Amino acid sequence: MKKHIVTLALMIITLLSSAQNYNTWLHHGNYPLSQCDNILEMSDGNLIVRESVFDENQEDIGYNLYKITPDGALLDSLFIEDHNIYSLNPMLRDPVNANSTIMTSFYTLDDMNYYKATYINDNLEITDEVETMLPEGSLIPTKFFVDSNNDMICRAKIDNNNFFLMRIGLDGTLKFQSDSISTAGSESGIVLENPVFQISSEPLKYGYVLFRNNDITIDIYDEWFNKLERKTIKNYDGWNLRTSVYTNACGTGDGGFIITTEVRKWQGSQGVIALLVLKINSDYEIEKAYNIGEYTYDSYPQYDYQNRNLCVTENNIFLVYEEKKDRQEKLSVQTLFVSCLDMNLDPVWSKPCMYLLDYGMFGNYGLTPLSNGGVAIAGWLSDELSWYESKDIYAVVFDNYLSTDELSSSEKPFLCYPNPAKDIVSISFAENSTCNSVELYAIDGRLVKLQNFNFSTIVISNLNPGVYVMKLRMSDGKEFSERIVKQ
Repeated sequence: MKKHIVTLALMIITLLSSAQNYNTWLHHGNYPLSQCDNILEMSDGNLIVRESVFDENQEDIGYNLYKITPDGALLDSLFIEDHNIYSLNPMLRDPVNANSTIMTSFYTLDDMNYYKATYINDNLEITDEVETMLPEGSLIPTKFFVDSNNDMICRAKIDNNNFFLMRIGLDGTLKFQSDSISTAGSESGIVLENPVFQISSEPLKYGYVLFRNNDITIDIYDEWFNKLERKTIKNYDGWNLRTSVYTNACGTGDGGFIITTEVRKWQGSQGVIALLVLKINSDYEIEKAYNIGEYTYDSYPQYDYQNRNLCVTENNIFLVYEEKKDRQEKLSVQTLFVSCLDMNLDPVWSKPCMYLLDYGMFGNYGLTPLSNGGVAIAGWLSDELSWYESKDIYAVVFDNYLSTDELSSSEKPFLCYPNPAKDIVSISFAENSTCNSVELYAIDGRLVKLQNFNFSTIVISNLNPGVYVMKLRMSDGKEFSERIVKQ
């Protein structure tokens, strides 16, 4: 086996049963390449996960659809052979039939462009399929969302400086297409990930985030794709804003929007990087910012946004991002975090749900709100530093979390996970609780590990399998014990 496969640990974090508030599902595929790009709640409360599969030449094979419970149990699966897939198209709930899911796809065949909608019921049965040839001169959309009128608002790239905006019905009918739109004067190049989003419904307004390195520039369009204005935000509180391919934006329903961005500034001769979430009001001014984390070029932890990193609901904002750390014993740890903020950008909860050891990559491409107020994410795990070495896909379903206050008032002001563990035990502390040291004892009473607690993880990969007792000494003098099982 490759070294990377040996050194890679695919660890799905499960909280202790006393504080269970999310569940995971992991699937190891049988195809040379698997990519999981969508997850959606079905009308019966279960979830549908879509996996795009490819052969050894990275040619399209088709889709696997999996029906899983919110607890992470597989109920059913369906394979759909399709050699013309574009894996980033979203799945949608049918606005006409709540019991139906629409799987969307745009593709090119024999120099013509098509749209296909596959309708699937809650039993993973295909009930209908609509295929529509787009008019000559239309292009394949590379970014789209469904607006408040249940139309797909699409961006189709012409070249690096020009694009179309298109309004397409869920049946594939092209309702309206703009003239060629230029990004001239924006110092922008059009890339796949540029977000298009709805700013308001009455009147209908859309925003398109231009790809820039030194500020956030957004063009505002009316419902007929006439450009109304261009807004540029150059900095915030000393930070230079840097729109990247991982920038995402969602409207808040009141004429404003939420946007994720990487930012940078200089402190003396040291460059500092951070991830910000910005709340922009209807006057296109920054109302508030939430800072996920900061780091210098040569320090850890470091932070990265993941694809499809933002989901805005009526009451909450959900974020997906990655934390990278150099750990003890020369192990590198990458942790996937999901955070929940309220609409004022105040944190509600932030939890790690998955991590990789040493090598590997996350690809998070699914993010959807749930009817219970939670959120679900989905993606894939690569055992190489490449997207094209993936066979493992995952889904994580978040329910109602213990709040910081609830965690602080519990008997133990911390959570240890996973347990049992193979390589690493992570510890999450309640707010205002700090730990001075952690001691790990074998079942016969021998001290096998002592760590002054400067880290939030304990490396146990060098220990023999068995039961250990972890003693945590808090800064307020209190001591706690936790039983840990090493696999």
